[in-house]
Amino acid sequence: MATNLFAAANTAASGVVGSSSSKPLVAFKAGKCKYSEGTVTPLSKKGSISVFQTPDTLLHFQWKDRTNNNIEDDLILFPEDVTYTRVTQCTTGRVYLLKFKSSDKKLFYWMQDSKTENDADHEEKINQYINNPPSAPDAELSEAERFLRRMPRLPSSASASAPSSSSPSSSNPTPTSTTNTTPSSSTTPTSSLPSSSSSSS
Repeated sequence: MATNLFAAANTAASGVVGSSSSKPLVAFKAGKCKYSEGTVTPLSKKGSISVFQTPDTLLHFQWKDRTNNNIEDDLILFPEDVTYTRVTQCTTGRVYLLKFKSSDKKLFYWMQDSKTENDADHEEKINQYINNPPSAPDAELSEAERFLRRMPRLPSSASASAPSSSSPSSSNPTPTSTTNTTPSSSTTPTSSLPSSSSSSS
């Protein structure tokens, strides 16, 4: 009888999702996968994924080993550059792909929570936070940043009559970025794992 590798890897994957210094926007149990030549293989490490925003408003995606609290993946997510989607070709486990459009970076994770009803919600929230990151709460700003936020804005007439700055004007146009954000044309890898009717626990 064929062995379901995801079910076998899940026998040791249990525990509580570790916390981060910043309160996570999304957090759930998930393991990492090894990808090689179109094949996704689950690793048995107990892990957790958390997405959170630091006081500088940068959005982080972290994968942590729940057995020793070591953070192995800590990635900064920028709008329109990253997608988090389910790999539907994998039928023996719930696998998700974190794919970067500006590079060839691809990371695969498999869900270790026995409950499947939250998978789609996690996927939707992560993509929502990537493309529409929340503003930094006022409480997390520095004293200087809070002071600048509360300063009244000058009316347009006052700003027009204000003396011009003595700094030289920039006559040269600002160069535009030439970074290619077009996703690569490589096909989504499929899992060659044997099919099984049992879900991962």
